[in-house]
Amino acid sequence: MPSGTRRRLPPRPRFRGSVTVALVVLLLAQPLLLSLDGGTRVLAQGTDRTPEDLEISWEYVVEDDETFNDIIIGSSGRLVIRDGGKVVARSITMIDGSMLLLKRGTLMLAGNDGQGAGGVRGTCSRMSMTEGSILIIHGDGGDEAMEDSRGADAVMNVTARGSILVEDSQIVVSGGYGHSPGRPFTQGDISGQVSAGGSSLVALTVLPEGASLSVVASLIRVTGGAGGLAPDATGPHGTTGGRAGGFTEGGNVSGLVAAGGEAGLRLSAPSLILDGADIYIEGGRGGDAGDGASVGTGVTAGGGGGGYSGGRGADRDESKAIDGGAISGQVGSGGVAHLVMEGQDCSMRTTEVTIIGGDGGDGGGGGDSHGIGGGGGGGYSGGGGGSLPLADGGNGGPVGDRVGQGGDASSKFALSTSIEIIGTQLTVNGGSGGDAGDGGSADATRQPGAMGGGGGGGFSSGGGGAGGDIEPLINGSDGGRGGMISGRVAMGGSAYLGIISADVALFGSDLVASGGRGGVGGLPGASHWVGSLRNESAGGGGGSYSGGGGGGSPGRPGSRGSGGESDGAFGNVGNGGDAASMMTADNATILLNNTIRAIAGERGLSQVSTIRGTLSGLGTGRLTSQGRQELLIPRSRGHLLDPSDDNVSGTIPTFRWSAIHPSTDGGAVVAYLFSMDDDADFSSPEGYMTVSALTVEPAWVPNFTFHWRVAPVYKWHPHTDLVWSEARSFRYVNLPPTIDPIPKITVGVEKVIQLDLSVYLNDPDDAMYRLVLYCSDTYLKGVSRHNLSFYFAEEVLSHVVHFNVTDGLNTVPGEFIIEALHHRHPPYIIGLVGHRPPLRVYVEENTSTFFDIRVHDVDSTEFDYSTDGWDGAIAHKNGTLEIRPDHGEVGTFTADIIVEDEGARRAVMKLTVVVENVNDPPGVPVILRPTNGTVVSMGGVVRFEVMVHDPDVEFGQTLNVTFISNVTGVLKTIRTSSVASFSYTGLPPGVHRISVLATDGRYSSNAWLEVTVMQPTLPPPMRTSDSEETDPFIYLMAAILLFGIAYGVGHWQFRKGNEA
Repeated sequence: MPSGTRRRLPPRPRFRGSVTVALVVLLLAQPLLLSLDGGTRVLAQGTDRTPEDLEISWEYVVEDDETFNDIIIGSSGRLVIRDGGKVVARSITMIDGSMLLLKRGTLMLAGNDGQGAGGVRGTCSRMSMTEGSILIIHGDGGDEAMEDSRGADAVMNVTARGSILVEDSQIVVSGGYGHSPGRPFTQGDISGQVSAGGSSLVALTVLPEGASLSVVASLIRVTGGAGGLAPDATGPHGTTGGRAGGFTEGGNVSGLVAAGGEAGLRLSAPSLILDGADIYIEGGRGGDAGDGASVGTGVTAGGGGGGYSGGRGADRDESKAIDGGAISGQVGSGGVAHLVMEGQDCSMRTTEVTIIGGDGGDGGGGGDSHGIGGGGGGGYSGGGGGSLPLADGGNGGPVGDRVGQGGDASSKFALSTSIEIIGTQLTVNGGSGGDAGDGGSADATRQPGAMGGGGGGGFSSGGGGAGGDIEPLINGSDGGRGGMISGRVAMGGSAYLGIISADVALFGSDLVASGGRGGVGGLPGASHWVGSLRNESAGGGGGSYSGGGGGGSPGRPGSRGSGGESDGAFGNVGNGGDAASMMTADNATILLNNTIRAIAGERGLSQVSTIRGTLSGLGTGRLTSQGRQELLIPRSRGHLLDPSDDNVSGTIPTFRWSAIHPSTDGGAVVAYLFSMDDDADFSSPEGYMTVSALTVEPAWVPNFTFHWRVAPVYKWHPHTDLVWSEARSFRYVNLPPTIDPIPKITVGVEKVIQLDLSVYLNDPDDAMYRLVLYCSDTYLKGVSRHNLSFYFAEEVLSHVVHFNVTDGLNTVPGEFIIEALHHRHPPYIIGLVGHRPPLRVYVEENTSTFFDIRVHDVDSTEFDYSTDGWDGAIAHKNGTLEIRPDHGEVGTFTADIIVEDEGARRAVMKLTVVVENVNDPPGVPVILRPTNGTVVSMGGVVRFEVMVHDPDVEFGQTLNVTFISNVTGVLKTIRTSSVASFSYTGLPPGVHRISVLATDGRYSSNAWLEVTVMQPTLPPPMRTSDSEETDPFIYLMAAILLFGIAYGVGHWQFRKGNEA
């Protein structure tokens, strides 16, 4: 190779390295591509067809329908659902620092993974729901397997470091229903929460360093799930006894089986604000017990017993039917409902709060017997029916503790600083105890001769005895015994309403706590009587609280079976629930316009069943009692109305204060102590009086500052432990009268002339009748109120008259010039009574207003009066001016007032009349949209459009149009002069009667329509559409693009290397 020549080598292959760079770049970029919408979607483990999990790292906005599995909002994340967007998921977990914001959005959470993972949980910086947003959390119902039969819980537990706002929105949280099996789960004992309703618990907390928790014009509804229904027993088939009802065949039942779910709401924040809110909390109803089975015509086996644990009916030739099991714990009880509001201060205005304990489940009814076998017992524990031959009815098991009790309801307001309740309805009701089942009847209308007895009723009942036979002769068998009922079975739930704060203020509110009703005893079943208890007779089952089964009849001469006995009812069975309304405060302001009550629960009614011979089952009850009631209302301090504090006025003040509510330890308020002092510490009060009225006018001293306060006087503590109101101060300042300039007055001679000076006198803080005129003059004849009378015997030129006017405290001097002449002069119009020139008066349309024309003439006393320029001004002969504008004649008009004396000398004065509009009522609103009877799904948009009309609109008046639902309250208020329209998405399920009220502030008119909102069916939390997943083509194109970039970079580097 020649020296100095450079050999050009072929390029080194760089393609493999470029591919590697491209792949690395693609892998690094993939998380960025996935997070462009603020969240990372991760397929749920185990399948590629389940809905995705969503992890939000920054802002994720939803404006359409999206479905996820679990959502996690990271510490910098923000989930925004707005403008009709809807998210369906199982759960949301918020990490400290996150945000959850709904604006016209819907969030629906449902489902349960068996570990209580459903709902909303976590700590955030802020949570906000506005403009018709909806949040629904629903626990799934229980499954068929006994261990999964409990309804799922629905939980919302949100803690915010900043604030929580719920405005014009809805939060609906409901626990799942307990499963209602078609047949008993087992033959053994059952405990725990089998078929219980799921709990519904909401806790909203703003931490102490945060701001407020506000619920404004919104609904919060929290309901526990109902307990599952126990299956009914089945009737016998041929010679085989009927299957038992209940959750177990003869086993014992305890714990919370079939109990209603708990419902609770806790609001905690430094400042709590409820304005126009609707809070509804209700515990789930306990599941009803199953009915005992009836026996058909000709059937010889016994019917199965019902209840929560029923005994199987006896097969033919068995010795005895199976007994019902023991029932204890809180089986079938209603769920408790509770509200807790705690923090520093709370304001509740025009809010409705309803807290209701769930009702206890009812006992099953005893089965009838139309055949030979005995009917199954009912109640909570029912024995099976007897069978041929000689198989007695099964006994009912004992029932105790809180079985079938109504759920307790409570509300507790614990505020360290103050609570103010204005125009609010607060209702706390305990749930009713379950009612006992009726006894079954013995009915031979379809089978004459031998027949079985009816099953017992009550809460524990025996099965009916069987009938006998003829060949061979078999006696009728006995009915089973009713078990002992004890404890708080079927007792009404208690109600507690408690307010604890340093400062309590109640204005125009209703606070009522009512205990639940006790359970009612069952009625006895009808017995079949033939003649005077002949052999064809058979007994009905007993009722009340514990009922024995009816005895069977032999059908021919022989022994009849006896009706079952009862072990009785004891303790608090069937009593009404207790009720308490308790308030504790250092300073209380409770006005008389409040209603505060504690109403004891009604007692359940029961009686001993009618006994005729020994055939009927014995039903026993007890003498129940109503619940206890307790009321604690503290003594209140006075509440001042007028005048306001630091009041400075030129009028004498009238002191007013509010009427105060009675207290429990002081009785009614019989008077008020009024104290007034020029010292702020009231060390030496100038005024101190006992008054029974609500207003007082004390002696007044002008130009001085006074302090005043009021204390109510209670009947049982007349003058001890007075609770004074806060002190206010006032200053009465009396300003002097003023005198307008009086023009020179010319009068005639040789006659008495009377001059009225009232038109020239003024006083800013005293009525005219308080002003007194004083004058002393050579020509003065007399003084009458504000009139001066003069007599001149000869002409006098430019005579000065001096006078004084006083309001009693201030005296002001005045003067005017008067002259007396012989020759005749034209009249002079002074003005109208109460009006001085320039004349300007204000009147209303379509109304006549009268004024006296004031005229002065030196030498005339008779005048002619007329007007010109406007037909609405009419002058009458007696000197009265009538202003009479027509209807609709509104505006400013001018007219001339003309006065002529006997010599046809004329005076003219211009008058300006301002005619004001008179308010007319608005017309009936015309509803344009929607049409009456419209049906929408919950969360659907309802467009409201109404046309209004008012004759006063042309004069600038506008109308307030308010849309009100009988279910949710005020929806919207719009100010308009023609059409009012808006869209609403927050109507809950139900039939809404929407009233449209148009008002101009004085008059109103209304119209209405009905809109039905249907409960939506929650979609399954799955995403199966391939189109909703990220299109693989996007990743392919991104890979090709990055590959090309990497290849180009590598090729450029190669060329640069060769050039070097």
